[in-house]
Amino acid sequence: MHPTTKPIPAPLPVGQAASRMPPAGVGLLSGVLAAVLGLGALTVAVVPLWISTPSSDSTLGDALHLAADLWLAAHGASLERTGTLSGDPMPVDVTPLLLTGCLGLLLWRAGRHTTDAYGLAGRRSSPSRVVCWTSAGYLTVLAIAMAYAGTGPLRVTLPSALIWPPLFVGAVLACASRPLGSSRIRSPRAAEGPGPAAVPLPPDGTRLAAARAAVLGLGALLLGGAALTGTAVVWRAPEMWRTVPHLAGDWSGYVAVLLLTLVLLPNALVWSTAYALGPGFTVGGDSLVSPLTTGYPQLPRFPLLAALPTEGPGSLLTWSVGALPAAVAVLTGWYLARIAVPVRGRRDTARGWSGTLGGVLLAAGGCGVAMASLAEVSGGALGQHQLADLGPRGWLTGVAAFGWTVLGGGPAALIVRAWRLRAGRTARTSVVRPEATHVREAATGSAGPALASPDRPGLTDSAAAEGIGDSGLDAAGDLVVDDGGSAAGGLPGVAGWHGDADRRARWAALKEASGGLMSAFDPADLPPRVGDVPTFTEAPPAPDTPVSPRVADDDP
Repeated sequence: MHPTTKPIPAPLPVGQAASRMPPAGVGLLSGVLAAVLGLGALTVAVVPLWISTPSSDSTLGDALHLAADLWLAAHGASLERTGTLSGDPMPVDVTPLLLTGCLGLLLWRAGRHTTDAYGLAGRRSSPSRVVCWTSAGYLTVLAIAMAYAGTGPLRVTLPSALIWPPLFVGAVLACASRPLGSSRIRSPRAAEGPGPAAVPLPPDGTRLAAARAAVLGLGALLLGGAALTGTAVVWRAPEMWRTVPHLAGDWSGYVAVLLLTLVLLPNALVWSTAYALGPGFTVGGDSLVSPLTTGYPQLPRFPLLAALPTEGPGSLLTWSVGALPAAVAVLTGWYLARIAVPVRGRRDTARGWSGTLGGVLLAAGGCGVAMASLAEVSGGALGQHQLADLGPRGWLTGVAAFGWTVLGGGPAALIVRAWRLRAGRTARTSVVRPEATHVREAATGSAGPALASPDRPGLTDSAAAEGIGDSGLDAAGDLVVDDGGSAAGGLPGVAGWHGDADRRARWAALKEASGGLMSAFDPADLPPRVGDVPTFTEAPPAPDTPVSPRVADDDP
């Protein structure tokens, strides 16, 4: 190397390189990148479909407008289409929830990256700062897309674009800015395991447990709705496929219809959940699709609309979907009962019945609010007249979710709480303890278990007859040990505590008291302790080298 040549510096690690930029700059950049990635992904999906359309009068600008419109619609903004036959603009304000979930994930990652940037810079991350800087970058791109998509045959409406997208961005970033791992609620199973006694829940533990129970109940409801949607799609698959040729004439049209169906599939999942809760949903006009009755007018040909149940009054099959919210309510009550009684039989660490019912009410309220929000967002208008109102009623769906959780989760929580308190007391009184059953067969005359002596508790009759003391020593002061290595007195003395039979008895008692947490394998033999005298069952091996005989001192 030439003496004047400077060495190339090694690249900095990712954390040190990111710490060189101020956290505010990291937030701005993260927000811009999250918005650009979401908008770019939709553009990549729309432009190839426009290119593959053989006879299309639209231009590349129209395709870009459509991508921007879809991106804004995923944030909750309403669209309207001009140039209709009636001359009036046609509203399109159904939010594609699949796109909303993907964009929310990108935005959540941006918020977490900003929070980590504050930690790398050695500064405490404030949720307000994370929300402020990250949303500033994201909303800048959103404003540009709004100005671009404000014109054209399909355009965004300004009032909805100024209200719902900022609220969506702020809500996601508020969740992302909360530090992870700050929960103070211990798992019920962890509290029951071996270790120190469980600490009672903090004062705010009820609210945190209720929030987790609400998330659990909401997830279980949506999972059941997904099962209902999948069943309907499989059952009505031929009818759904027959609607596709009426909407598309070539393979690119087929792909567009299938992609649109996939994007709206989470909306159908929420509609199915509202159907199972009872209020159902509407598909235009005065129609109603619910377990009690189903009736709707002539609908346009679309795959998801072809999967609707047949018209007519309810039947035993449709009424059976009520088992879904009932099971979810019981699951929520069971979870809250386990949180209220973390250790079975321990009343000092358990919450009272009023606190348990309070948690059920809070969880029901959270689940009802979340379900009402999803139901309200999943519906909307796809046209005028009959298609001006689609989807479930938000407030009815929320009230139904709240009612199911309270009526089913409250009694379930109280029953499980009482059972856990009683089961713990029963388990503690029925723990198997090693008894004095390992005495010498020659002293008892039989191989069965020896009975304790009534005169001297803790000793067997045979041991007391032989004069064996409480410590396992006989009258001469010698330790009497049976064939299994246990003290003859039956008490955990030196030999009785480390004997094979006593160790196996203690292991069985621990396995029974653990509730199935311990692995099902037998204890291995312990290595010899220091100071033990080895015993040989066979003669010791002869040395390799011969030993010369010792010669006496008086030998000549």
